[in-house]
Amino acid sequence: MTFESALAFFFAVLVFGVTPGPGVFALMAKALVQGSRSCFAMALGMTISDILYLIAACLGFAVIASKW
Repeated sequence: MTFESALAFFFAVLVFGVTPGPGVFALMAKALVQGSRSCFAMALGMTISDILYLIAACLGFAVIASKW
């Protein structure tokens, strides 16, 4: 991987990481309608699901790398 392609990949990941997704918009809408206290369970669920998704993706990439 060249330096230019690594830099382009870094900026692409940065843009996708900073951009809010539909879950964040749903959380903000619920907070505006029902108040911020009602969003704790939803935010906790989103956080746990993101962590589980990250673990599953890392394990999947590890399997692919070991078979390669």
